[in-house]
Parts: sequence; structure tokens; C-alpha cells
Amino acid sequence: MKKLSRAKSDNIVLLLVLLLIFSGFSYFTLISKNTVPPRTPIEDTPDVIIDERDPPKTSQTVVEFDEANRTIIQGIEENEWNEDLIKSYDDSYDSIQFAYSSDIFFWFEDTANPKTVTQYSYRWGSTDGGLWDFTDAYKDDDGKYLYLETQRGHGFPGTISLKWGEYNDFADFCAWNVYAIWVKFEIWPDTSSLDGFDGSSDLKLRVYADDGSYQEKLIAASPVDEHHYVQLWNIQGGPVFDRVKAGGYIKYARVSMYVDEEIFTWCWINIDYLDIYYWYRRFNLEVDYELDYGSLGLETVDKFDLKIKMNETKPGTQLYLWDYNNEQWDYIRNLETSNSTMIIPILTDGDNYTSASKKIKIRFQNLNYLPFTDPLECELKIDMIKLELYPPETPMNFIAENAMQQVRLTWDPPASNGPPIDHYNVYRGETPGGGKTLIATPNTTSYDDYGINIGKRYYYTVSATNFAGTSGNSTEDSGLGFDEPFISWVTPHENEQLVLPFIDQFATYTTFGFEYEWTELDDAILELDYGVFQKNYTVWENNSIDIEFDDYYDGAVNATLYGFNQTKVVATDIRHLNFVRIDLEAIENINSSTEVLGDQLYLILHDPNGDNSYSSFSQTTRISMGVGCEITTETGMNVEMGDYGGLFGVEVGASLLLERKETSIEGFDFRYEVSDTIMLTSSQVDDNADYIGPGYGDTYWGEAWIFKWVLNATRRHYTNGTERWEDPQFYYGIIRDLQTIVNHADAPLEWRIQNAVFNESLPISYIIPFAESGGQPYTYEHEVSTTITRSKSFEVDFGVEANTKIPGLRTQNTFQINTRNYAETESGHSHTVSYEIYDNDPDDFLVMEIGIDHRFGTFIFNTSSFFCETSNPYEHNTYDYLPPVIEFPEIDLDSDGDSFAPSPEDSPIVTTEIFEEDDIQLAVIWYSTNNGSSWQVAYLTELIGDPDKWRGSIPAQPSDTKILWYIEAWDQHGNNATRFNEILEPYEYTVKSKPPPEIPNIPGFPMILMSLVCLISLAAVVVVFQKRFNKNI
Repeated sequence: MKKLSRAKSDNIVLLLVLLLIFSGFSYFTLISKNTVPPRTPIEDTPDVIIDERDPPKTSQTVVEFDEANRTIIQGIEENEWNEDLIKSYDDSYDSIQFAYSSDIFFWFEDTANPKTVTQYSYRWGSTDGGLWDFTDAYKDDDGKYLYLETQRGHGFPGTISLKWGEYNDFADFCAWNVYAIWVKFEIWPDTSSLDGFDGSSDLKLRVYADDGSYQEKLIAASPVDEHHYVQLWNIQGGPVFDRVKAGGYIKYARVSMYVDEEIFTWCWINIDYLDIYYWYRRFNLEVDYELDYGSLGLETVDKFDLKIKMNETKPGTQLYLWDYNNEQWDYIRNLETSNSTMIIPILTDGDNYTSASKKIKIRFQNLNYLPFTDPLECELKIDMIKLELYPPETPMNFIAENAMQQVRLTWDPPASNGPPIDHYNVYRGETPGGGKTLIATPNTTSYDDYGINIGKRYYYTVSATNFAGTSGNSTEDSGLGFDEPFISWVTPHENEQLVLPFIDQFATYTTFGFEYEWTELDDAILELDYGVFQKNYTVWENNSIDIEFDDYYDGAVNATLYGFNQTKVVATDIRHLNFVRIDLEAIENINSSTEVLGDQLYLILHDPNGDNSYSSFSQTTRISMGVGCEITTETGMNVEMGDYGGLFGVEVGASLLLERKETSIEGFDFRYEVSDTIMLTSSQVDDNADYIGPGYGDTYWGEAWIFKWVLNATRRHYTNGTERWEDPQFYYGIIRDLQTIVNHADAPLEWRIQNAVFNESLPISYIIPFAESGGQPYTYEHEVSTTITRSKSFEVDFGVEANTKIPGLRTQNTFQINTRNYAETESGHSHTVSYEIYDNDPDDFLVMEIGIDHRFGTFIFNTSSFFCETSNPYEHNTYDYLPPVIEFPEIDLDSDGDSFAPSPEDSPIVTTEIFEEDDIQLAVIWYSTNNGSSWQVAYLTELIGDPDKWRGSIPAQPSDTKILWYIEAWDQHGNNATRFNEILEPYEYTVKSKPPPEIPNIPGFPMILMSLVCLISLAAVVVVFQKRFNKNI
């Protein structure tokens, strides 16, 4: 065998030594990992934690009042009244401050339950100390108390005290309006001494604001054993009161007593209840202005506009006008816009708002207003109130008559719209429809025009003027004057074609009109000359004659009027006419079709808060829904419109509550009478918050509508060969389809946007404030006087054939369906709505404004989202006054899974269930490593896919550290709850040190031998490296 070199030999030795060392350490490591120390049980942590509890208009003229009076019904005058303040748009204005209206309170009942009152502490007067406890305290007279106990007394004086709190903030927007804080409590001391208290004194109560300021009340200087001190502490000043007024709140309460009792005597302070009431005020403003317009000489004021400018207004300010006829204030609109002029048109029943002496009364009203700032700074500033009057209507029945040397003009007086008519304006022209010149301004309804050329025809119009303006012009008429006795035609005109109606079985006729000079004539005759035939009619002492149909009246006819004086013809006038007879006449259908109008909303029944509340109609109510249809575009010619019974229909699934009937209400073609309103109520679901309360519990009622229409025209064939389709008629009907009664969540979007709960632009007037606790029902009825017309527009295409047969008729037209709910008073109906508000939980507190939705005539409810408190279920837009419920938690101390816990490498995992009707805002684990002297926080997160289950971990801590921990959670309204162990103390565990791994004895290899092998191996390595080092040198 070849001999190895020394270098190679050294390398082999080195390799063998390294392998030996590696094998030894690998063996030790293997033995260490397979040696499991005995598991130490987790103290005070049960394997399963059990919860012991149960679960366009025309131009106008602005006028000023003669004088104005102001009456402040509710409010405070800020300036001396001067009517000039509201006369014009300038920097001067009438200012009225809101006045206190009513007392309202918001309170916290101290249940002293760890779920709501989460922090407490105690202090002893000496280091002797004793036992303490903290238990649930509920409401008065339930035998449970929050108490502080001293035991094994002491021989020297000291003060014991108990502080608790973490009360919630109340509605901060009420802070400016708080005028008193009531602290109502029942506190009583107790001692085991048979002689009662013999050295104790100064039983006190202290309340702390959130900034740490406090106020204190002496309950009793010398407490009496077992005497229940039931008191009301009225706080209307001091640092706590000032802090509340500035936006703070009472956060803690503390009770204390000086104790100096004999040895081996027990003393207690018991708190049965402590309630905090924040009394605040709402404010009203109600001011009337009476404006006198007597000097204007107003007549009937059919319509007018109010121009109002507010320099400052507040949400909820409403405008009313006094109705002199019905002796009531009528709501007009809300006034919530400042620094811009509002024009408010009163286009109907304007005369109702003017007295016999022509005075108008205007009311600005804002009731139960809750300022968000200092109420002393809340006011209405009214800069201008003006009346805009309309000019007269257009004169009607304007007639121009021929006369000797003149043309006589007459007309009917139009409505003046208030200001009396000052004069009329007579215009004359020389061509029909052409330009005209003002020739006279009479103040009567007639005028004789002598400034004419005899025998020349003139064309006239007339208008009316008052100080508000000038009306439109009347229709045009023409006339001429004569200089000798005359008789002349009025109708028909020269070369006019006269259509003789179609003869069926009744005689028909056409009318001729004429005029003549009565004083110069004594007889008059009409002669009709139609070829070989002539026929005379006596027309003396008449201005018209009806010519009955005659078979000979066909084609050209000369019609001559003769005027006689003593049998001598002294005047004539001839008309060349063309008679044509209708020989065929029939009504013919031009087109018909249907238009799908979609879901038509009849009613919204709004739901009040309260899980058993609802709104409906009173049992005697029978209401109607008037329906009318109109064309809102210019059709090109007059189209007769109306509803037709044969076009109405009811499909399967349509409502059985509706019956079509005639209506007496102007502007509507027919009505649907609701025969049974008892079936219509808002939601009565009582266990699902998604169907309770304003908006969410509302019930929508309506049906799908199909608009069925027919366009007819009269087809006429004339003896001259002409054929025409004339006199178009449009008839319609409604086919009612599937009825829909749904809640808000399932209602069509088109319906939901018509809900005034969510659409503040819709007309609402609130009439009743409501603030009551649950536990009993509250009912109310209200008779609705009027509602607002609702409209829906759609397009109708008459078709090409209509345009072909009826030239000039527009084929594309916009139609509008108008509906309005009302009571058919002629039938003895009434429109009375009602509600019942009932929450079966007496601890709930319902606060709402109640009004009328003027679109449907139903009650509507506006939740006071902070003051309205609900639970079981928690309702939308209300205040959640119950804290979360935290179940007993589970903790996994062995987070690293090494079967040794809790070790310094473990971050124990805490899992718990947290139940809340609303949402959890935050959940944490409080933990302390210094026995409660200070606390740190670890966050819990809700598990995805496992709602209500929350998990978090406590950071790893060094060995021998004692960890105290508990859980706290807050809901979205700031209510908080804590979870301690069964005796209301923090949970705890202690971190254990891991013992060093034991090195086992290896059979056949004693430890001393193994150590020797390792040392020899190490020495060998050193020797080899030393030799190599020396060699290199």
C-alpha cells in the first residue's frame, strides 16, 4: 500500500475529529428535543367558560303697504318696532329673538352595572383597611346596591370613599340650552354597631365633569344609621355646571364619609341609585305682521305674490297666511333661505287672505327650535315684506258694431286681480291682425269711435289697466260707419263657405247675423237667391236668424239684406256665399294604443318609532284619489279630451279597494274611491329593526298603470266632393294591473324618492311634538283638509296616419296625469289619519316630531336621533342606550404550541363573543404587568365569517410576570361594557420560566468519558492547525 503523505494524514485526522464533534452535538440535540417536561396546568382558567346569564306668470307691480303692525306671540323684541324696517331691501331689518318654550330633559340612570359604569375605586382613611366589594346596583327598591364596606375598623379617624363613573356624554348640541342639572339619588349609611354611628360624620356626594372639575354636596353632617337619604341635588351653577354649558358632561360620581368607629365595627355606604338629568330648553318664535293696503282701493284679490327677504332665518321656520273666510292659519311654505329674495305665488283663493278692510296677516313661526349655539344669538331677521299684484285679466266678449257716423265698441269688465281698473285702452288698425294705434282710454266698458272714414272697415282690440299693470289685448273685431241709413252683415263673411250639417233625422240650421240703423228703418228682409229659387225671411227687430236646412241650399247662394222706410228700400247689403252640404258624417278611429306608466304610487303610510307603533286611517275614513289628464304641449289644433268608461280595465292582481266614480272636484276627470282604509297601515313588524321607524317601516301602496287611449275624428264627405277628418277627440282610460303593498326596502326606487323622510325638498308641516317613554300606547287622529297634486308626464305618439288625415295636428305630444287625495265632502266623506305609538319596552324613550305629508295626507314622523332611545330591537336613527354584552372569554395560553405555557415565548390568544344591536366601535384587552398600577391595551378584531366573535392576543412577557387582564368594548354610540371574571376581578396568569433541558445518561458512555472525548478532539484540532501554521512560516 502506498504510504500517505504527512499533509494528507493531517487532513484525515482533522476530518475525523470534526465528524466526532458534530456527531456528539447532534446526539445531545436529539436527546434534548425528545425529552418533554411535564405540563403545568393553567391556573384559574377553566377548560370551558360557561355564561351564567340569560340572552310662469305675467308682469306685476310691487306695492307697499300703507302701514304695518307687528305682534310678537312668542319671542323677544330686539329692536323698537318701526314699519320701515320691513319696507325695502336694505340693511335695516326687524329682528326677533327666540324665546324659551318648553323644558325637556335628557338623563342617565345609574345602574352602576359593570356593563355601563365601568370604572370604580375606593380609598381608606388609614392603612388598617378592610374588605371591599363592588356589586351590581340597579334601580330603586330592588335590594341591590353599589356599596363600600369597612371591616375590622381602626382606632383613629379616616375617610372612606367610593368613586365610580365613565358616564356617557349627553347630546352636546343641547349644551348651550342646559339650565339645570338634577342629580337624584338614594344613599344610606349602615353600621354593625348596636348604638349606631357614634363617631362618623360628613356623608358627602361629589360629581366630576369630564375635565376633572367637581362640585360637592353634603348629604348629612351626622349620618343616621340605616337612614335612606333620598334627595334631589339641583345644580344651576358652579364649575361642573359651567363645564356642561361649555360642552362637557358629568363623568364620575363619588361618595365619602368620615369614619371614627370603635374596634371590630363594620361600616357601609350603600348607593341604591343615582340618576343624572340634564334639563335643557327648546325655543319658540312666533310673530305676526298685519299689513294694511286699504288706500289701494283693492277689490277682489284673486291672486298675488309675496316677496320676502330674510337676513337671517333658522331651520324649521314656516310661513302662514290668515284665511279670513275659514278663520284659520294656512301653511304656505318653509323659509330656510337667508340673504335672497323669495317670491311666493298665491295664485288661487287669494281673496281668502285679504280682509274686508284689505289687510293681510302674515305669520312667521318656528316652534320647538333647538339652537346649536347660544340661544341669545338665535333670531329671525326680516328685511322686506312686499306684495306683488297682478294686472287685470283680459277683457272678454269684445264687440265692434256698425253705426251711423261711428263704430260702437262694447266689452265685459274683466277681473281686476285686486287693484281697481283705472281705464281701458282702445286700439284701432286698418288691416286684420295688423298694427294698431291707441285711440282712447275710456273708464267704462264701451266706446263710440267717431274718428273714422265713412264706409271704411276698421279693426279693434281693447285692454284693461290698473296700477299693477296692463292686461293682454282682447280678441280682435271689426266695424264700419255709415253716413246714411244702413243694414249690414255681421256673419257670414263675403265668399264664406257655409257647411250645412249632415242630415239624419233631425232638422239642422245655420245662423246669419246682421245689424242695421233702427231709427231710420221700419222693416228688414233677408232674401236668399239660389238660381231659379228665391226665399224671403222677415228679420225686423232681430240681429240674427237661423236658416233651417233645405235641399236647395247647395252651391252658390246670394244673400241680400233689405232695409225699408215706409215700404221703400233705403239700405241694402249683399253677401256672396257658397253652401255645401255634408252627405256623409261618421266618427272614425284614427289611432289607439297603450302607454305603460309603470308603478303609480297612491299612498305612503309613514311608520313611527316604537316596535309596536303604526300609522293608518281612522275607521270612518273614506278617501278618494282624483285623476285628471291634460296635454301639456301645443297640439296645433283644439283636441277634445276626456275619459271614457270603455277604456278602463282591471287586471288580475289589481286592488279590490278601489272603485272608479265621478268626481265633483274641478280639474279632475274621475276619481278612485278607497272603500276600505282599515287594511292600510304602516309596518307592524315588532322584532326586526329593518322594518321599524320612519322610512324603514313605511308602507307604500300603489298599482301598475297602463294608459289606454283612442284618437277619434269625425269623417265628413261634402257635396262638393271634399272629404275631411275634423274635430279630433282624445279619450283615455286606465287599466290597473298588479297591486303593490310593500315596505321601504322592497319599494321601487321611483317610489322611495317620493318619500319625504329621505327627500327634504318635499312639502311637510310638523304639528305635534312627541316625547314619551315606552310601556303604554299613545293614539291621535287628525282630519286632513287638503293635499298637494302629484303629476307624472309621459309621451304619446298619435302616429303618421293622424298627421296625414288631420293636417296641422302635432303627432308627438306630452301628456300629464295629475292625482290628488281628498275627501268627497258632497258624499259625506272625511280624510282622517291616525297613529298609535307604542313601544313595549318601558325603558325606551320615543322622541319625534309628528307632521302631515301634504302629498298623500298621511302622518309623517321625524326622529330626534339622539333623544329617541330604543332597544330590542334597536331602531334606525335612534340612540342606542344599552352597552354591548361581552361573554366570558376563552384564553389559549400556549400560543406557540410547544405544550409549555404560559412561557416567555407565548402571546396568549383571547377569544370572546360580543353582542350588540348596533355595531361595535372598538374592543380591547386591558392588561397590567405591575399588579394593576398601570394598564396597557391590546386590540380585539372581529373574525371574518364568524360575526360577533372577537380575537386578540396579549404580548409575550418575561418569566415570572403576573398578568392581570380584562375586556372592554364600545358601541357606535359610546356605550361601553367590561368583562371581568366571576367575582368581578381581572383575570390573571403568571408567565413560567422554561427549565433547562436535562442531558440524559447514555448507556455504556459515562458523562466523564464523553467529556474526555470532546476535549481530546478539540486538542487534536489545535495541534493540526498549529503544525500547519509553523510549516507556512
